[in-house]
Amino acid sequence: MTRTRLTLAVVLALAFPLSGWAQESDGAWGGRAFVNFNAGVQTASPNFRYQYSTVLFDEMARAGIDIPGKTGMTFDVGGGVRLVQNLGVGVTYSRYSKERTATLSTTIPSPFDYGQASTIERQLPLQREEDAVHFQAIYRIPITNKVHVGVFGGPSYFRCLDDVVSQFALGVDSFFPAWAVNFSDVTQTVDKESVWGYHGGVDVTYLFTRRFGVGTTMRYSRASHHSTNHFADTGDLFYDGVWGGGNATETVTMDHGGFHWNGGVNLRF
Repeated sequence: MTRTRLTLAVVLALAFPLSGWAQESDGAWGGRAFVNFNAGVQTASPNFRYQYSTVLFDEMARAGIDIPGKTGMTFDVGGGVRLVQNLGVGVTYSRYSKERTATLSTTIPSPFDYGQASTIERQLPLQREEDAVHFQAIYRIPITNKVHVGVFGGPSYFRCLDDVVSQFALGVDSFFPAWAVNFSDVTQTVDKESVWGYHGGVDVTYLFTRRFGVGTTMRYSRASHHSTNHFADTGDLFYDGVWGGGNATETVTMDHGGFHWNGGVNLRF
């Protein structure tokens, strides 16, 4: 009898917390599945730059481009299902697109006067587009009956399109009294790449009804790939005054993602 009572006490002790957890889970998810529609901004978009130096007229010539990161509008749509208790899985599609102002620069030594180089710059509009699919594990906690908090994270698949400068041609403004060159032509190309990365974040939802609410999502994502440093091709620089091209083998790292802060509607089923 004593053993039976002890066993019953243990079962009841375990049953009550599990029952409470199950109720908490139903409250956190408000059903079996959800769909989000959000719009917002991406900040902390990574800078991208590449440069190259080579000997020209017995001095160092340099070329480089600097593309700053820029805050831009984003939107995303996603959904998920509860698997067990507070834990579920989901997938979110996000898009970021922004034109950024890049600075192209070069330093060309004079062929006549040692130590007299010409340095020039040009501002260029270059477009960046990122489409990402985020696969995530989600854990949700009800703070109150109406306010729920979720944490999530997992792998992300990025499809990236970036305008880059692949080549430029030089012209001469003057030989004397001062050596001066100019950009006579600039060629752009699109760097295309698909790459895996990661993400993590938190969302807060306020429910007006059991099935409808609004919320905000904060997500950080990152991915990287190797892009061609086109300025490493200097084969036509000495004779034709053309820097860059399609024969470069050197690469540089290009980063993608950033900090996303979105808000929108949440539907639960």
